[in-house]
Amino acid sequence: MRHLFIAITIAATALSSAAMAGKADGILRMAYSDPIELIDEVFDPKGETGFTSRSVNASLVRYDPTAGEYIGEAAESWSLIDDTTLEFKLRPGIVFQDGSALTADDVAYTINFVTNPDIRFRLKTRWGQLAGAEAIDDLTVHIKTKKVYIPIMARLAATPIWPSDAHSALEDPSTWGKAPIGAGEYRAVQVDSDKGIILERWDDYALGPVPEVKTIEIRPIPDEQSQIAEMMVGGIDVAAMNQADLIASVTAAPNITSTVSSDLGFLYMLVDAADRSGIGVFTDQRVRQAVFHAVDTDTIRKQVVAASDRARAITRVCFEGQIACPDGGSKPDYDPAKAKALLAEAGLADGFDVTITTVTHVAKVAEAVAGYLRDVGIRASVDSNTMGGYRKKQGQGKINILIQHYSHGGSSDASNALEFYYASKARDYAVDGELKALVAEGFSTIDPAVRADVTRKAYDLIAERNYLMPISGNPAVFVHSTDVEIDTSNLGAMWVPYGLTAASLGWAD
Repeated sequence: MRHLFIAITIAATALSSAAMAGKADGILRMAYSDPIELIDEVFDPKGETGFTSRSVNASLVRYDPTAGEYIGEAAESWSLIDDTTLEFKLRPGIVFQDGSALTADDVAYTINFVTNPDIRFRLKTRWGQLAGAEAIDDLTVHIKTKKVYIPIMARLAATPIWPSDAHSALEDPSTWGKAPIGAGEYRAVQVDSDKGIILERWDDYALGPVPEVKTIEIRPIPDEQSQIAEMMVGGIDVAAMNQADLIASVTAAPNITSTVSSDLGFLYMLVDAADRSGIGVFTDQRVRQAVFHAVDTDTIRKQVVAASDRARAITRVCFEGQIACPDGGSKPDYDPAKAKALLAEAGLADGFDVTITTVTHVAKVAEAVAGYLRDVGIRASVDSNTMGGYRKKQGQGKINILIQHYSHGGSSDASNALEFYYASKARDYAVDGELKALVAEGFSTIDPAVRADVTRKAYDLIAERNYLMPISGNPAVFVHSTDVEIDTSNLGAMWVPYGLTAASLGWAD
C-alpha cells in the first residue's frame, strides 16, 4: 500500500496543474469493476446495469424518498380499479429514442413479457405476483396482479418500458441489452463486453431536465488499483470503489476527490440453515448463533467498510424511509467466548471447515469475517467470485456462508429484501415455511398497520432463527476527478442499485 501511495503522489504532482481529459473533451469516462454484458436489468440484473439501464430507459413511476411517495415518469396519473387492477394514464407525446411513440401497447407488452411463463431469466420472481397487462387505449393501460399485491408500485418503478415493435422483432430477446432503445436521458451507442459502453445524451428527452454531460464512456476495469492508475493519468474520471484504504490514498491527490451516495446498500452475512450445500453444521441454531457472535461487525464497519463515517450501524436489512421497514431490531453482539461455548455445546469444540462465498468488490469484508471465525476455531476460507460465478454457485446450492452486498434492487419497499431472500428457490437458504407464509402475507395485506406488523414479524423471525445477520450499511463511494461534480441532493437518483444515476453527473465550475 505504501508503494501505491508513493506512485499516486508522484502522478498527482505531475498532473496537478493539468485538467483531466474528460472536461477538456466533454466526455466523462467511468470504470466498471464487473464485466459488461448488457444494458438490461431483466436479463443482467446487477448494480452497474442499474446505472446504465435507468439512464437509457423510462419507467411508469419513480419513488421520491424525500417526499416518501411515488411520482409519475411515463405515467401522468394512476388509480385503483379493484383489488388486483391498477389503471395508468400515460403522458401524451412521449417517444422512444428511435422516434416511435411510447403508448399503452408498449407498457402492456413489457409487463406481459416479464410475466410470460415461457420466458426464463434469473430474477423472474420479481414479477411473480403480476398477472399481466392490457392496453385500453393509446394512453391507458391496466396492470393486473394475481392477488392483492401491495409492493406493486415499487416493482413498476424498477421496470423499464420497451418499444414493443422493436423488442418483439428479436429472435433472441436476451440480446436486447446489446442495442437497447428506451425513453431515458441517454442513448446507448455501444455495448461491447471488451470495449465497454458509450452513452450519448438524448437531446429529445422529455421526461425531465436534459443532463449536462453529453457523452459517458464506461470501460470494464476489474482491479481497483488499475482504476486508480487510469484515473491518475486522466484515463477515467469516475469509479465506484469499496476499499477504504485505497480511497484514502487516491483522494490524497489534489485533483482527485470522492462523493458518498445516500443509497440503500448494506453488507450482510447469510448461513446455509437449510443445508443445501451439505455442510451439515448450520441446521443447528447454536452453530448459526456461534458464527454470528464470533464477528465484530462494529469494527468491520469502522475499519473495513468504505466511507465508514457514513456507513450506518444496522440491525435490520432495511432503512428508514423505505416503506414498511420496521424500526428497532437486534442482532447478536460480538462475544467470541460465547461463540466458543456454543460450538462446544453443539459438539464442535474443535471447530469445522467452512467456505465463505463472496464477490470481488466486498472480498475485504469477507476476509475480515474469516479472520474472526478463525479466532474461535472455525477454519474459514474465502472464495471470491464475479457476480456471474456467485449467481451460479448460489443457484446450485453450494454456499456455506455468504458475505454479500445488496441494495434492495433500488426498491422503496422493505418487502423487497424478504422477497429476494425467501421467495425464490435459488436464493432461499432458510427454507422456513413459517417465514415464507409471513412474507406472502405481507405482500397481500392492504391494511398498513397489519402489514407493518407482519413485516416486523418476518424480520424478527430472521433474527431470532439466525438466518441472516446485517454487517453494516454500505454507502456507495465514487472516487472522481475534481472536474466532475456529483449531485447528491436528489435522493431519488441515489436510491438505485448502483447508488447513482447518470443524471447526477456534471462538470464542476
